[in-house]
This record gives sequence, structure tokens and C-alpha cells, in this order.
Amino acid sequence: EQGAEDLAHVDRLLRTYPHLMIDFSARIAELGRQPRAAAALFRAHASQILFGTDFPYLTIGQNLDGLRKLGLSPAQMSAITRDNGVRLIPRLQG
Repeated sequence: EQGAEDLAHVDRLLRTYPHLMIDFSARIAELGRQPRAAAALFRAHASQILFGTDFPYLTIGQNLDGLRKLGLSPAQMSAITRDNGVRLIPRLQG
């Protein structure tokens, strides 16, 4: 079965459908199980990933800590945590 935990499958979907966006809410634990694959996925597709939380089960800080562990560049972090959301919903800018 191919699901969100299959990062190779997610990578194929993002490459095939360049306008597809994903968020990683409720998936931060899975990223920790595959840190190199997750980091590669997030680096390759930073423009297609939205910051998501699993609140109230994890705090925003816990989700950000998981994201920071991927070692992304400041530009990639900004894209994921802010810029992509603003691009989709321009009224968020403000």
C-alpha cells in the first residue's frame, strides 16, 4: 500500500504533479523514522510543502523542532512555514 509514510511515492507524486501541495501535519513522527529520505524530499520539494501541525497532540513548537531537524536552508524553511501558504492564500500576508 502506498501512503503518506512511503516518501518515495510522495516524491513521485510531487514530481508528476508540480502544482500538488502537501502538508506534513500528523506525520512528524514518520519523518523522524526516515530522516535522510525526509530531508531529501523536503529539500527537493520545499515549494510544494506547507507547514502543518497535529495540534493539540503536538504543539506548534514540537512540529517546528521536527522540521528543524531536517537541516533545511533558511529559504526552504521560509517557503514551508510561510511563503507557500501566502502564495496559496494571499490575504495571509499582512
